[in-house]
Amino acid sequence: MEFGVFIPGHWIDHTKSARQLYDEMLAEAVSADELGFDCVWLAEHYAIDYIAIPDPLQFATRIFEHTERIHAGVAVLILRNHHPIKLAAELSQIDVMFDGRFEAALGRGASGFELRQMQFDMPEPESRQHFKEHLEVMATLWKTQGATAYDGEYFAFDNAAIMPPPYSVQPPFHLAAVGVESICHQVRRCHDIGIPVKVMTTALREDLDYVQQRYDAFTQTLQQVGASRSESRFTVNRVTYVADTDTQALEVMPALTKLHRGLVHMLSDTETIVDGVMQYPPVPHEISEQEMFDTCLIGSPETVRRKVQDYYDMGVDHLIAYVHMGQPHEQVMRSMALFANEVMPAFRS
Repeated sequence: MEFGVFIPGHWIDHTKSARQLYDEMLAEAVSADELGFDCVWLAEHYAIDYIAIPDPLQFATRIFEHTERIHAGVAVLILRNHHPIKLAAELSQIDVMFDGRFEAALGRGASGFELRQMQFDMPEPESRQHFKEHLEVMATLWKTQGATAYDGEYFAFDNAAIMPPPYSVQPPFHLAAVGVESICHQVRRCHDIGIPVKVMTTALREDLDYVQQRYDAFTQTLQQVGASRSESRFTVNRVTYVADTDTQALEVMPALTKLHRGLVHMLSDTETIVDGVMQYPPVPHEISEQEMFDTCLIGSPETVRRKVQDYYDMGVDHLIAYVHMGQPHEQVMRSMALFANEVMPAFRS
């Protein structure tokens, strides 16, 4: 099993400056490299402080310049925010500059507020078709030696190539999906356009059965399309906080409560944003300490190791530890070190 860390850039504490937030994120990425994590994942969001990283490619470049080995990626890049020729070229450039260490999880977007401000809001059927065409264009440009043409509903061109040509033979694309149906769609999309099947999903308060249902949909669809399981990848992003004891691990709950409220409002399109600052009013079915402890990778090293075993036994290829939730930087660093030193070694065979 491979392990990543998710440091999306939650700027919840405005007593720290944006520069301090970015410096702390860089320190977390450098630590992840030194601790032996395989990838550090960023996010892409606009116009809100909930995640204050509008240009994750720029930040990934900064990470590469301060690390030796670790991959860096974005989970997720919202395709409708970019033109496919431009984005494919930008990803190719960073792929060349850093010898194939960049990863990109691609998605349709989660925040209705952001999409409306960017004027990229689309109804569901339209957004699916737009995503399909965008992905086809980028994959075709990546794999084609020389110029290519495309004639679709949203994108059309007759003589485009990406310069510079990419370093990696296959595009570093993971397709993001949450629902079971979406996971099946993403597996088929990868197979149909001829790129490796890599699907990424996430769960916040949902239990292990929720993840198992998505993994089963992934493997069943692989069988239906005739894709190789050994050449495919299933990634799960899961809230993670490791402390010396189970009781001490509950210190992360204030940050986690805000994280949960923000995500619920984002996904239900009920966000309240004042001058770019997200508000955190209570939500229906507030999450409890016990529920978060039971469902997330929270606890002592022994407890978290036992929980990770379930994902290892399931067949998860890449487990992303969502370590940066807006809590103090020192807590993030200590949790990462405990996870790397006392949890990861059991699953590295």
